[in-house]
Amino acid sequence: MASAVALTLGTGQAMAAGTQVFGSCDGSGGGGVCVTGNGHASVSVADTLTINEQRAISFGNVSTAAAIGATLVLGTDGSRTNAGFTPLHGGANGTAGPPDSGGQSPGHYTIEGGDDDTGSATQVYISFATTTGDPIDMCNATVCDSYHPTTVVTMTPPTGGGAGDLTVDHFTINEDGSDAYGHYINNDGNGGTGPAGITNPFLHDHTVATPGSGIADVVVGARLTSTVATLTKGKYTGTFLIMASY
Repeated sequence: MASAVALTLGTGQAMAAGTQVFGSCDGSGGGGVCVTGNGHASVSVADTLTINEQRAISFGNVSTAAAIGATLVLGTDGSRTNAGFTPLHGGANGTAGPPDSGGQSPGHYTIEGGDDDTGSATQVYISFATTTGDPIDMCNATVCDSYHPTTVVTMTPPTGGGAGDLTVDHFTINEDGSDAYGHYINNDGNGGTGPAGITNPFLHDHTVATPGSGIADVVVGARLTSTVATLTKGKYTGTFLIMASY
């Protein structure tokens, strides 16, 4: 997949009626006071940037019993946080065993940047969209974006199910941080280790001293939501775009 070209524009400064024209702020006080701030814009240019899916996202096993609005959040460490589904596990009759033994796994993707891997702390920005290019919100460890609250991945149901019974949104990654441009991983410091709970899923080492192969690893979780109280037996599947830019 070619590099996604990202453009982020800062929010414009609104001017109240009767203030000075833009650019004439003098800080003199009174009715003529206005303030300025810095906005940021970016465009990513790379000669070669490809994405390969090593493992698809799997939310594991759940029963047909759910609740309207139920959510099942899959973390990058493989854990499931359930609110309204009936998760099935790996023990006898599918009900026994620890809650994280239901066959779930986060997604694993490799981003190959070619000569963009310089051995420095290059930030690789990751974003998600529907197959028609509509952006989907993401979360970090503490907060979720809400720029596109109605954009979701509609899961294709098995025979007898309804389109839209299950949706996926609010993706998470093994990010190193987020800023005005989005959520990013550093293309230099993973060193073969992954998020807590994942045993060495990374194949590539990007230390500053040893740049490695020009490949960065991304681990992906997401939120599954049910719009019905009874699901259809079988496998629901969905497709989305994962995009990377420097």
